Formats: sequence, structure tokens, C-alpha cells
Amino acid sequence: MGLPSDRGPRPRDRESGEDDSSRRPTKSALHGIVREALPNAMYSVDLDDGRKILSHMATSLQTRTVRILPGDRVTVEVSPYDPLRGRITQRHR
Repeated sequence: MGLPSDRGPRPRDRESGEDDSSRRPTKSALHGIVREALPNAMYSVDLDDGRKILSHMATSLQTRTVRILPGDRVTVEVSPYDPLRGRITQRHR
């Protein structure tokens, strides 16, 4: 039996408050209006701040068979890595 240091790296201390999610960039949730339904379940969305982005439906909306039509108000999560793409997470009535 060897010393404790022979067993490999020590697991990360959970009480330090640092975890994987604290190092990831956060997604921003924005509101907008669907302007056009495109092929392959993609949508052109005009955000309230004036930007136009390309979005797809979140899986949770697809499993509940939510229909998104041009003119619908939606909430979109915009990727921090590509600010021109997003995911539609909610359709507002």
C-alpha cells in the first residue's frame, strides 16, 4: 500500500464553491418576434434590441409539439460563443 499521494490527483474540494458551471459563460435570455419559419425547424427572430438571429426550438418544446408561427413572441437563449444563433425556449401567448 502506497502513500495517499500515489493514488492520483485529489478530487476537487466541493466546499470551495467552485464548480464547472461557474467557469462557463452564461447564456443570455432575450425576447423577440419570429419573422420567418425556415427549413429544418429553424426560425429567423428579431430581438427587442434590434438584432436578427437564427434560432432553433429547444427539445422541450419539440416534445410538447409547440407550434411556432411568424409573428409569435418568444424567449431566446443566445449563445455566448456565437451571438447570431440561439435556442427558442418559450413561446408567449
